Amino acid sequence: MKQSSGVELPGILETVRWARKPQFAWGLKPWATVLQVLRVRMRHQRALRLWASVVMEMRGRGISRDPVGEFMRVHRPAVHKDVGFDERVQQLVDHLDWFERSVEPSAFQLVMAGRPVVLAELPVPKGYQALRVQMRRAPLNATEGELLLQIVLIPFKATEEPMPDIELSSIAWTRLDAQSTGCLAIGGVRGTRSGELNLSEDAVRHMLFGWRPQVLLMRFMKELAVFWDLHLLGLDSAFHRLNSPEWRHRSNNRRSHDRITSVLDGLWAHFKSTKGPPGWRVIPRNVDEDLEATSTIRSKRARQALRTDYWIRLQRPLKESFKRLLLRPGPSKDESHITFQMSLGAPVGVR
Repeated sequence: MKQSSGVELPGILETVRWARKPQFAWGLKPWATVLQVLRVRMRHQRALRLWASVVMEMRGRGISRDPVGEFMRVHRPAVHKDVGFDERVQQLVDHLDWFERSVEPSAFQLVMAGRPVVLAELPVPKGYQALRVQMRRAPLNATEGELLLQIVLIPFKATEEPMPDIELSSIAWTRLDAQSTGCLAIGGVRGTRSGELNLSEDAVRHMLFGWRPQVLLMRFMKELAVFWDLHLLGLDSAFHRLNSPEWRHRSNNRRSHDRITSVLDGLWAHFKSTKGPPGWRVIPRNVDEDLEATSTIRSKRARQALRTDYWIRLQRPLKESFKRLLLRPGPSKDESHITFQMSLGAPVGVR
Protein backbone atom coordinates (compact mmCIF):
# COMPACT_ATOMS: atom_id res chain seq x y z
CA MET A 1 0.00 0.00 0.00
CA LYS A 2 1.86 3.01 -1.29
CA GLN A 3 1.29 6.64 -0.53
CA SER A 4 0.53 8.92 -3.45
CA SER A 5 -2.17 11.57 -3.51
CA GLY A 6 -4.01 10.03 -0.61
CA VAL A 7 -3.50 6.26 -0.46
CA GLU A 8 -3.11 3.79 -3.28
CA LEU A 9 -5.20 0.68 -2.68
CA PRO A 10 -3.86 -2.83 -3.37
CA GLY A 11 -4.63 -4.22 -6.81
CA ILE A 12 -8.01 -5.88 -7.30
CA LEU A 13 -6.50 -9.25 -8.26
CA GLU A 14 -4.23 -9.14 -5.23
CA THR A 15 -7.18 -8.36 -2.96
CA VAL A 16 -9.19 -11.23 -4.48
CA ARG A 17 -6.26 -13.58 -3.81
CA TRP A 18 -6.23 -12.49 -0.16
CA ALA A 19 -10.02 -12.94 0.07
CA ARG A 20 -9.68 -16.60 -0.90
CA LYS A 21 -7.53 -17.39 2.14
CA PRO A 22 -9.34 -19.41 4.86
CA GLN A 23 -8.58 -16.89 7.63
CA PHE A 24 -10.68 -14.26 5.83
CA ALA A 25 -13.74 -16.46 5.20
CA TRP A 26 -16.00 -14.93 7.94
CA GLY A 27 -18.24 -18.00 7.68
CA LEU A 28 -18.85 -17.50 3.95
CA LYS A 29 -18.02 -19.65 0.96
CA PRO A 30 -14.83 -18.49 -0.85
CA TRP A 31 -16.80 -17.10 -3.78
CA ALA A 32 -19.09 -15.16 -1.42
CA THR A 33 -16.09 -13.64 0.34
CA VAL A 34 -14.66 -12.57 -3.01
CA LEU A 35 -17.98 -10.97 -3.97
CA GLN A 36 -18.07 -9.13 -0.66
CA VAL A 37 -14.57 -7.74 -1.24
CA LEU A 38 -15.36 -6.70 -4.83
CA ARG A 39 -18.61 -5.03 -3.73
CA VAL A 40 -16.73 -2.99 -1.14
CA ARG A 41 -14.06 -2.04 -3.70
CA MET A 42 -16.63 -0.77 -6.20
CA ARG A 43 -18.98 1.06 -3.83
CA HIS A 44 -16.92 2.29 -0.88
CA GLN A 45 -13.53 3.42 -2.16
CA ARG A 46 -13.35 6.53 -0.01
CA ALA A 47 -13.98 4.60 3.21
CA LEU A 48 -11.57 1.88 2.06
CA ARG A 49 -8.85 4.48 1.44
CA LEU A 50 -9.42 5.86 4.92
CA TRP A 51 -8.87 2.44 6.40
CA ALA A 52 -5.83 1.81 4.18
CA SER A 53 -4.26 5.02 5.50
CA VAL A 54 -4.80 3.80 9.09
CA VAL A 55 -3.17 0.47 8.20
CA MET A 56 -0.19 2.31 6.69
CA GLU A 57 0.21 4.37 9.83
CA MET A 58 0.02 1.31 12.09
CA ARG A 59 2.67 -0.42 9.99
CA GLY A 60 4.89 2.66 9.96
CA ARG A 61 4.75 2.98 13.73
CA GLY A 62 5.39 -0.73 14.26
CA ILE A 63 1.98 -1.29 15.81
CA SER A 64 1.00 -3.96 13.31
CA ARG A 65 3.20 -6.52 11.56
CA ASP A 66 0.37 -7.92 9.42
CA PRO A 67 -0.80 -5.13 7.09
CA VAL A 68 -2.66 -7.59 4.85
CA GLY A 69 -4.64 -8.94 7.78
CA GLU A 70 -5.37 -5.43 9.03
CA PHE A 71 -6.52 -4.33 5.58
CA MET A 72 -8.82 -7.35 5.27
CA ARG A 73 -10.14 -6.95 8.83
CA VAL A 74 -12.46 -4.14 7.79
CA HIS A 75 -14.12 -6.25 5.09
CA ARG A 76 -15.81 -8.43 7.71
CA PRO A 77 -19.57 -7.92 7.91
CA ALA A 78 -20.61 -6.07 11.07
CA VAL A 79 -22.46 -8.16 13.65
CA HIS A 80 -25.24 -5.52 13.64
CA LYS A 81 -27.10 -6.24 10.40
CA ASP A 82 -28.07 -2.59 9.76
CA VAL A 83 -24.51 -1.22 9.95
CA GLY A 84 -23.16 -0.49 6.47
CA PHE A 85 -19.55 -0.50 5.37
CA ASP A 86 -18.93 3.25 5.68
CA GLU A 87 -20.35 3.31 9.21
CA ARG A 88 -18.33 0.25 10.16
CA VAL A 89 -15.09 1.86 8.94
CA GLN A 90 -15.76 4.99 10.97
CA GLN A 91 -16.62 2.92 14.05
CA LEU A 92 -13.39 0.95 13.72
CA VAL A 93 -11.28 4.08 13.22
CA ASP A 94 -12.89 5.77 16.24
CA HIS A 95 -12.47 2.60 18.31
CA LEU A 96 -8.74 2.41 17.59
CA ASP A 97 -8.23 6.05 18.48
CA TRP A 98 -10.19 5.66 21.71
CA PHE A 99 -8.38 2.45 22.67
CA GLU A 100 -4.92 3.98 22.28
CA ARG A 101 -5.93 6.80 24.62
CA SER A 102 -7.58 4.47 27.13
CA VAL A 103 -4.82 2.03 28.06
CA GLU A 104 -1.20 2.44 29.06
CA PRO A 105 1.22 2.38 26.08
CA SER A 106 2.76 -0.94 27.13
CA ALA A 107 -0.69 -2.56 27.36
CA PHE A 108 -1.68 -1.05 24.01
CA GLN A 109 1.39 -2.56 22.33
CA LEU A 110 0.68 -5.98 23.84
CA VAL A 111 -2.94 -6.04 22.74
CA MET A 112 -2.18 -4.82 19.20
CA ALA A 113 0.48 -7.55 18.94
CA GLY A 114 -2.21 -10.15 19.69
CA ARG A 115 -1.15 -10.85 23.26
CA PRO A 116 -3.44 -10.69 26.31
CA VAL A 117 -3.36 -8.14 29.10
CA VAL A 118 -4.29 -9.65 32.48
CA LEU A 119 -6.85 -7.58 34.38
CA ALA A 120 -7.40 -9.93 37.33
CA GLU A 121 -5.90 -13.10 38.78
CA LEU A 122 -8.67 -15.25 40.26
CA PRO A 123 -8.25 -17.91 42.97
CA VAL A 124 -6.69 -20.90 41.24
CA PRO A 125 -8.57 -24.22 41.37
CA LYS A 126 -6.59 -27.30 42.38
CA GLY A 127 -4.70 -28.91 39.51
CA TYR A 128 -4.31 -25.76 37.39
CA GLN A 129 -1.63 -23.10 37.03
CA ALA A 130 -3.78 -19.97 36.82
CA LEU A 131 -7.30 -18.63 36.41
CA ARG A 132 -7.49 -15.08 35.12
CA VAL A 133 -9.56 -12.39 33.46
CA GLN A 134 -7.80 -10.93 30.45
CA MET A 135 -8.35 -8.50 27.60
CA ARG A 136 -7.06 -9.14 24.10
CA ARG A 137 -7.72 -8.19 20.51
CA ALA A 138 -10.31 -10.21 18.64
CA PRO A 139 -9.10 -12.51 15.82
CA LEU A 140 -9.21 -11.25 12.25
CA ASN A 141 -12.19 -13.42 11.38
CA ALA A 142 -14.29 -12.39 14.41
CA THR A 143 -17.34 -10.26 13.68
CA GLU A 144 -18.83 -9.58 17.12
CA GLY A 145 -16.33 -6.98 18.33
CA GLU A 146 -12.79 -5.66 18.19
CA LEU A 147 -11.75 -6.70 21.72
CA LEU A 148 -12.34 -9.78 23.85
CA LEU A 149 -12.77 -9.94 27.61
CA GLN A 150 -12.10 -13.53 28.67
CA ILE A 151 -11.99 -15.83 31.67
CA VAL A 152 -9.16 -18.22 30.91
CA LEU A 153 -8.10 -21.36 32.79
CA ILE A 154 -4.41 -22.25 32.35
CA PRO A 155 -3.27 -25.86 32.87
CA PHE A 156 0.23 -26.79 34.02
CA LYS A 157 2.65 -27.03 31.09
CA ALA A 158 4.09 -30.38 32.14
CA THR A 159 4.12 -32.35 28.88
CA GLU A 160 6.14 -32.06 25.68
CA GLU A 161 2.96 -30.92 23.94
CA PRO A 162 1.60 -28.28 26.33
CA MET A 163 -2.16 -28.14 26.74
CA PRO A 164 -3.82 -25.00 25.37
CA ASP A 165 -5.43 -22.46 27.64
CA ILE A 166 -9.12 -23.10 28.27
CA GLU A 167 -11.52 -20.28 27.53
CA LEU A 168 -14.30 -20.52 30.10
CA SER A 169 -16.18 -17.54 28.71
CA SER A 170 -15.59 -14.53 26.49
CA ILE A 171 -17.34 -11.28 25.62
CA ALA A 172 -16.67 -9.54 22.30
CA TRP A 173 -17.07 -5.77 22.45
CA THR A 174 -16.24 -2.47 20.78
CA ARG A 175 -16.25 1.12 21.90
CA LEU A 176 -18.61 3.12 19.69
CA ASP A 177 -20.80 6.22 19.69
CA ALA A 178 -24.55 5.56 19.76
CA GLN A 179 -26.71 8.66 19.37
CA SER A 180 -23.65 10.82 20.22
CA THR A 181 -23.09 8.89 23.47
CA GLY A 182 -19.93 6.89 24.18
CA CYS A 183 -20.69 3.21 24.80
CA LEU A 184 -19.08 -0.16 25.27
CA ALA A 185 -21.12 -2.28 22.86
CA ILE A 186 -21.22 -6.05 23.40
CA GLY A 187 -21.73 -7.95 20.15
CA GLY A 188 -21.30 -11.52 21.36
CA VAL A 189 -21.06 -13.71 24.46
CA ARG A 190 -19.67 -17.23 24.52
CA GLY A 191 -19.53 -19.79 27.30
CA THR A 192 -17.22 -22.76 27.83
CA ARG A 193 -16.82 -24.84 24.71
CA SER A 194 -18.27 -28.28 25.29
CA GLY A 195 -15.81 -31.11 25.70
CA GLU A 196 -12.79 -29.03 26.72
CA LEU A 197 -11.05 -31.29 29.25
CA ASN A 198 -14.52 -32.64 30.13
CA LEU A 199 -15.34 -29.51 32.13
CA SER A 200 -19.01 -29.52 33.02
CA GLU A 201 -21.05 -26.40 33.72
CA ASP A 202 -21.21 -27.35 37.40
CA ALA A 203 -17.41 -27.75 37.54
CA VAL A 204 -16.90 -24.32 36.03
CA ARG A 205 -19.33 -22.69 38.45
CA HIS A 206 -17.58 -24.43 41.35
CA MET A 207 -14.26 -22.91 40.22
CA LEU A 208 -15.90 -19.48 40.23
CA PHE A 209 -17.55 -19.89 43.64
CA GLY A 210 -21.04 -20.27 42.23
CA TRP A 211 -20.82 -17.67 39.47
CA ARG A 212 -21.81 -18.45 35.92
CA PRO A 213 -18.79 -17.34 33.84
CA GLN A 214 -20.89 -15.14 31.51
CA VAL A 215 -22.48 -13.33 34.45
CA LEU A 216 -19.12 -12.82 36.16
CA LEU A 217 -17.65 -11.41 32.95
CA MET A 218 -20.58 -9.01 32.71
CA ARG A 219 -19.63 -7.76 36.18
CA PHE A 220 -16.16 -6.99 34.84
CA MET A 221 -17.66 -5.27 31.79
CA LYS A 222 -19.68 -3.06 34.13
CA GLU A 223 -16.54 -2.15 36.04
CA LEU A 224 -14.84 -1.18 32.77
CA ALA A 225 -17.83 0.93 31.75
CA VAL A 226 -17.80 2.72 35.13
CA PHE A 227 -14.03 3.30 34.98
CA TRP A 228 -14.22 4.82 31.51
CA ASP A 229 -17.57 6.55 32.24
CA LEU A 230 -19.27 4.92 29.26
CA HIS A 231 -22.71 3.42 28.81
CA LEU A 232 -23.05 -0.34 28.36
CA LEU A 233 -24.98 -1.79 25.43
CA GLY A 234 -25.79 -5.34 24.37
CA LEU A 235 -26.75 -6.40 20.86
CA ASP A 236 -30.46 -7.06 20.37
CA SER A 237 -30.55 -10.60 18.95
CA ALA A 238 -33.20 -9.57 16.40
CA PHE A 239 -30.55 -7.35 14.78
CA HIS A 240 -27.82 -10.00 14.62
CA ARG A 241 -26.21 -10.44 11.22
CA LEU A 242 -27.39 -14.07 11.04
CA ASN A 243 -30.98 -12.81 11.19
CA SER A 244 -30.68 -10.95 7.88
CA PRO A 245 -32.24 -12.50 4.72
CA GLU A 246 -28.93 -13.24 2.98
CA TRP A 247 -27.84 -15.41 5.91
CA ARG A 248 -31.05 -17.05 7.17
CA HIS A 249 -31.57 -19.19 4.08
CA ARG A 250 -28.96 -21.66 5.39
CA SER A 251 -30.17 -24.04 8.10
CA ASN A 252 -26.91 -24.00 10.07
CA ASN A 253 -27.08 -20.19 10.23
CA ARG A 254 -30.63 -20.39 11.56
CA ARG A 255 -29.55 -22.86 14.23
CA SER A 256 -26.62 -20.65 15.19
CA HIS A 257 -28.90 -17.62 15.42
CA ASP A 258 -31.38 -19.49 17.61
CA ARG A 259 -28.54 -20.48 19.96
CA ILE A 260 -27.19 -16.90 20.05
CA THR A 261 -30.69 -15.55 20.68
CA SER A 262 -31.14 -17.86 23.67
CA VAL A 263 -27.84 -16.73 25.22
CA LEU A 264 -28.20 -12.99 24.58
CA ASP A 265 -31.88 -12.68 25.48
CA GLY A 266 -31.39 -14.63 28.70
CA LEU A 267 -28.38 -12.55 29.71
CA TRP A 268 -30.00 -9.18 28.93
CA ALA A 269 -33.12 -10.21 30.86
CA HIS A 270 -30.95 -11.22 33.84
CA PHE A 271 -29.41 -7.74 33.89
CA LYS A 272 -32.77 -5.98 33.45
CA SER A 273 -31.82 -4.33 30.17
CA THR A 274 -34.05 -1.77 28.48
CA LYS A 275 -34.60 -0.77 24.88
CA GLY A 276 -31.83 1.48 23.58
CA PRO A 277 -30.62 2.80 20.21
CA PRO A 278 -31.83 0.77 17.20
CA GLY A 279 -30.45 -2.75 17.52
CA TRP A 280 -29.13 -2.37 21.06
CA ARG A 281 -30.22 -3.01 24.65
CA VAL A 282 -29.11 -0.67 27.44
CA ILE A 283 -27.61 -2.59 30.38
CA PRO A 284 -27.77 -0.70 33.71
CA ARG A 285 -24.44 -0.37 35.46
CA ASN A 286 -25.93 -0.45 38.97
CA VAL A 287 -27.87 -3.73 39.00
CA ASP A 288 -26.42 -5.93 41.77
CA GLU A 289 -27.45 -9.33 40.31
CA ASP A 290 -28.82 -10.57 43.64
CA LEU A 291 -25.51 -10.06 45.46
CA GLU A 292 -27.32 -9.62 48.74
CA ALA A 293 -28.04 -12.88 50.56
CA THR A 294 -31.78 -12.29 50.94
CA SER A 295 -33.30 -15.58 49.80
CA THR A 296 -35.74 -17.25 52.16
CA ILE A 297 -34.25 -20.63 51.21
CA ARG A 298 -31.26 -21.37 53.40
CA SER A 299 -29.17 -23.21 50.79
CA LYS A 300 -29.76 -20.52 48.18
CA ARG A 301 -28.90 -17.79 50.69
CA ALA A 302 -25.60 -19.56 51.41
CA ARG A 303 -24.77 -19.61 47.69
CA GLN A 304 -25.61 -15.92 47.41
CA ALA A 305 -23.30 -15.13 50.32
CA LEU A 306 -20.49 -17.18 48.74
CA ARG A 307 -20.79 -15.32 45.41
CA THR A 308 -20.95 -11.96 47.17
CA ASP A 309 -17.85 -12.65 49.25
CA TYR A 310 -15.95 -13.80 46.16
CA TRP A 311 -16.81 -10.62 44.25
CA ILE A 312 -15.92 -8.34 47.17
CA ARG A 313 -12.50 -9.98 47.47
CA LEU A 314 -11.86 -9.40 43.74
CA GLN A 315 -12.68 -5.71 43.71
CA ARG A 316 -9.58 -4.28 45.40
CA PRO A 317 -6.99 -6.04 43.17
CA LEU A 318 -9.20 -5.26 40.17
CA LYS A 319 -9.15 -1.52 40.92
CA GLU A 320 -5.37 -1.62 41.38
CA SER A 321 -5.05 -3.38 38.03
CA PHE A 322 -7.22 -0.76 36.35
CA LYS A 323 -5.05 2.06 37.74
CA ARG A 324 -1.92 0.30 36.46
CA LEU A 325 -3.15 -0.63 32.97
CA LEU A 326 -6.01 1.67 32.00
CA LEU A 327 -6.40 5.40 31.42
CA ARG A 328 -9.38 7.69 31.59
CA PRO A 329 -9.18 9.46 28.23
CA GLY A 330 -9.70 13.20 28.11
CA PRO A 331 -11.73 15.09 25.53
CA SER A 332 -8.74 16.10 23.38
CA LYS A 333 -6.80 13.98 20.91
CA ASP A 334 -3.05 13.81 20.62
CA GLU A 335 -1.51 13.98 17.16
CA SER A 336 0.58 10.88 17.89
CA HIS A 337 -2.47 8.64 17.97
CA ILE A 338 -3.47 6.40 15.13
CA THR A 339 -6.60 8.11 13.89
CA PHE A 340 -6.09 11.78 14.75
CA GLN A 341 -8.31 13.93 12.47
CA MET A 342 -9.30 10.95 10.34
CA SER A 343 -12.95 10.65 9.36
CA LEU A 344 -15.10 10.10 6.31
CA GLY A 345 -15.93 13.80 6.42
CA ALA A 346 -12.31 14.88 5.90
CA PRO A 347 -9.75 14.28 3.13
CA VAL A 348 -8.09 10.91 3.43
CA GLY A 349 -4.32 10.76 3.71
CA VAL A 350 -1.42 9.93 5.93
CA ARG A 351 -0.05 12.72 8.09
